[in-house]
Amino acid sequence: MPLKVANLAGEITSESVAAAFQYAWENGVSVLNMSLGGPGDPGVPEFFQALVDTATAHGVLCVAAAGNDGTDVPSYPAGCNHVLSVGATDGSNARAEFSNSWLLGEGCRAGRRDVVGAVHELRDRRGLADLLHLLLPVGRRAAVHVL
Repeated sequence: MPLKVANLAGEITSESVAAAFQYAWENGVSVLNMSLGGPGDPGVPEFFQALVDTATAHGVLCVAAAGNDGTDVPSYPAGCNHVLSVGATDGSNARAEFSNSWLLGEGCRAGRRDVVGAVHELRDRRGLADLLHLLLPVGRRAAVHVL
């Protein structure tokens, strides 16, 4: 189910994001895919972490785009704990030039290997239907393109 958080001017408010998260966990969403994000301005990481924690407690897997600024600065909600953060790779399966690289720390590398582990965990927890929802691209949702 698509949940729109931007108004007609393309602005995203904390109220609309919080309402979308709440709607998702109250209506049994298994995977919350977020192709949005921003820098860690004061209060932003904490705001998203509280939402992610509540969604996770309700059994929701949160997936978020790492960002498309080509920086090594975390973007939120992708930088939160318990979020499957995804970036882009090029034709050689290396990090795409525009894809944020902050998530390339210890134990996490650009490419498919770590994402496959997370997908297997989802399959084991949720079943094939949720796995297919995560893997099949729908519309222009960047974070859906996990594999």
